[in-house]
Amino acid sequence: MLELTRWAYAGALERTARFYGVTPEQVAETSPQRGATADAHWRACSHARQAAIYLVNTGAGIGQAKIAALLGLTPAAVCLALKDVEDRRDDPAFNEMIFGAMRAMAGRDE
Repeated sequence: MLELTRWAYAGALERTARFYGVTPEQVAETSPQRGATADAHWRACSHARQAAIYLVNTGAGIGQAKIAALLGLTPAAVCLALKDVEDRRDDPAFNEMIFGAMRAMAGRDE
């Protein structure tokens, strides 16, 4: 199951990173524990990571504990990421990216 989680996360991160103008490699190199909220690059990487977590959880149906284990995060951090993404869904461009990614994950787009 870890391999499926890794595969789903990589695919989701590819799309979300592109939306935020960063690369998956930059996201991987940016520590979520750093908490550099004043740094625009760190914030973009953090938002891309959170959105990928959301997609893996809601779009692929992978549980929070498995996502946390893959990313080296606590389950509470994953839960907070999901909440933060829900809060950002009011932005039409962001919401469309999420819907597009979910369609792609389901094989109905791209």
